[in-house]
Amino acid sequence: EFMGTTVNNCMELWPEEALYLIECSQLELHYGGVPVSLQRAYSILLSGESALPKYLVYSKLLKFGYRVIRHQGDLGITSYERDIGLDRHQKKNSKQKLKA
Repeated sequence: EFMGTTVNNCMELWPEEALYLIECSQLELHYGGVPVSLQRAYSILLSGESALPKYLVYSKLLKFGYRVIRHQGDLGITSYERDIGLDRHQKKNSKQKLKA
């Protein structure tokens, strides 16, 4: 329910989401029309030197019951942050950086 996004009636998953679902037997990956083994899925979906350690942390957190989502960047100021005055603090810091 918290993995992937729906685009044009198709589910799009991040590589770590797809691999986790493959490990849990909830997804079957096909490559070139042929089902892919778990070992091959690791090599296809995890590229880069730090990908495996990051995936292992991701999967362990999910197994402990946490919901893990990717950071979405600056989403702006929330109403809660505005209510407690954090927006004024952020504006002061940005002005100070411009003067320096």
